[in-house]
Amino acid sequence: MFLKKIKSLKSCLLNLGKRSIKFLIPIPLFFLVLLGAPIYTHEAIISEEAFKQTIPAPVVEEKIEPAQKTKWAVVTGYTSDPLETDDSPCISADGSDICALFIRGENTCASNDYRFGTILHIDGLGKCTVRDRMAKRLNGKIDWYFGFDKEAAFKHGKRTMKITIEEQFL
Repeated sequence: MFLKKIKSLKSCLLNLGKRSIKFLIPIPLFFLVLLGAPIYTHEAIISEEAFKQTIPAPVVEEKIEPAQKTKWAVVTGYTSDPLETDDSPCISADGSDICALFIRGENTCASNDYRFGTILHIDGLGKCTVRDRMAKRLNGKIDWYFGFDKEAAFKHGKRTMKITIEEQFL
């Protein structure tokens, strides 16, 4: 019975092989694997599980590019004047009381490009924490908070300055 199956399998394979030469070699190996035949090596007969264990998995090293830490950006100034803000000029977009923080000496900046809490160092101004947002049309820019000092904000004007990202929250 077994020999009969092997002969019919062999004739089937030969017929396939005549039609297409590329099927001649892979098909017999495929049927041997289906029948559960052991894999032969030059050293010994080993099981498929043992064969898989002898081949080490390829090590793929993932190269992660470091985030850009320093860049140039347009920096402007803003104050808590209700004409420059919404109806709550001391409350920033993240809910902080930026007037109280300014009095304590903590600098605030507004940016659409960084998450809340990101600490930026702006050359010539110092460190600030991103706590506020700007109009969508102002993407790519940073707004430094000057408290209620409109004169200092006007004096600062619009400048292209070097920005260093010191701590960024993802």
